[in-house]
Amino acid sequence: LTRFEESVSFDGQRYSVGLLWKPGASPLPNNLEMAKRRLRSLRHRLARDPDKEREYADVIQSYLDQGWAEEVPGESGPIGRTWYLPHHAVYQGGPGKEKCRVVFDGSAEMNGASLNRCLEPGPKLQSDLVAILLRFRRSRIGIQADIEKMYLQIGLRPEDRDVCRFLWQAAGSQSPARIYRLTRVGFGLSCSPFLAMRVIRHHAQSHGKVKALAD
Repeated sequence: LTRFEESVSFDGQRYSVGLLWKPGASPLPNNLEMAKRRLRSLRHRLARDPDKEREYADVIQSYLDQGWAEEVPGESGPIGRTWYLPHHAVYQGGPGKEKCRVVFDGSAEMNGASLNRCLEPGPKLQSDLVAILLRFRRSRIGIQADIEKMYLQIGLRPEDRDVCRFLWQAAGSQSPARIYRLTRVGFGLSCSPFLAMRVIRHHAQSHGKVKALAD
């Protein structure tokens, strides 16, 4: 919690946070070749289904269009704090209504090291499901809400972005894969659920009129 409070900031429009590094986290090795192999495997799988291939490419493009990721001009980066996240698709929804979500593999290992091994997951802040159901029985009307693309609403501080690099190469492209990095909290990092929930509570606790939301 202390590390969260030290890193969280608000620019008037958006909260930004830092990753929850373990004290004394080991330097990360260069895993660029591993990321290239994973990208080749991903492209091979996607090529079997042109519709899913197109949808995946559209999601990646949306990351760039929305500013959720940015291109990196070259391979060089901070020694021991540069890491490439493999990524894959997770499909949500029923038949005919599936939506593609790009998930980053924070647990991918290189020589026994991974980004998630260097991060603290943080305490579980999600409310107990049984308690939620019991509260729904107290009144005649229940209200629920969903924050669209919740993790992607939270900025990632610049000094942590180089460990959230990823590769992408458009279908049919003969050019080398381009290097990008996340500018927002990504799906697949062990600390992302905590960071997202803690930002909500931090915001609620900072505004007295909605303090009850933090309870």
